[in-house]
Amino acid sequence: MGIRSPIIRDGRPEERPDLEELQRRASLIWDSDRPHLLAHPDALAFYRRCGFVETGEVSTRFGPGIRMELAL
Repeated sequence: MGIRSPIIRDGRPEERPDLEELQRRASLIWDSDRPHLLAHPDALAFYRRCGFVETGEVSTRFGPGIRMELAL
């Protein structure tokens, strides 16, 4: 039995909550990010409730971020 190559695929919509929680927990390992994440745990949910939709990814000096747009 040999080592198999990993399968990489896009996440499914029903996996979103689990993936967001995984990302949040993984982000908490960084001492510099931890206070901000703990102070604003619902920031992304807030923007979604306001009608913003995710339209892709954007590069920032801190790493990849979520690009969000609001139709006016």
